[in-house]
Amino acid sequence: AKKATTSLFDILRNSKLKQHHAKVIQAVMFIFQSLGSRCVGFMPHTLPLFSDVLWTCDSANRMMFFSQLNGLIRIVGHHISPYMDEIVSVVLEFWPNTSLQSSILILIEDLSDALYEDQFIPHLPSIIPSILAVLHEDRSPSRERSFRALKALETLA
Repeated sequence: AKKATTSLFDILRNSKLKQHHAKVIQAVMFIFQSLGSRCVGFMPHTLPLFSDVLWTCDSANRMMFFSQLNGLIRIVGHHISPYMDEIVSVVLEFWPNTSLQSSILILIEDLSDALYEDQFIPHLPSIIPSILAVLHEDRSPSRERSFRALKALETLA
């Protein structure tokens, strides 16, 4: 697994191979799903690369990458805590994109489920105002984002 992930990480580091990043992330996630919690040792290399891909990818792939990040959080659980500052930074940067808010709210739910209280509480002051703003601003007929925001708040409670 180490050789495979190293090769895949090399592709993610190469901006000239950007068109392959979506498939590479999917391959990495397949390996990590197979490894389960044994993939935690790869986290120091994985999360910075995932973060870089989220910052640099085209908007069409960003939702899929947030979904893959959710999957990673479900696999590694509380071991994601050293990367919370980076994750919260990504969340807040992309929050204004309403098409990503449902995915981001699911990410917040997964983080809340994965982390111990003392690992997540320090980040709440930066996240809660954005969640509450969804309830105030969502005027869509389905109110999907409002539903997600309420579910995220429930998970945080």
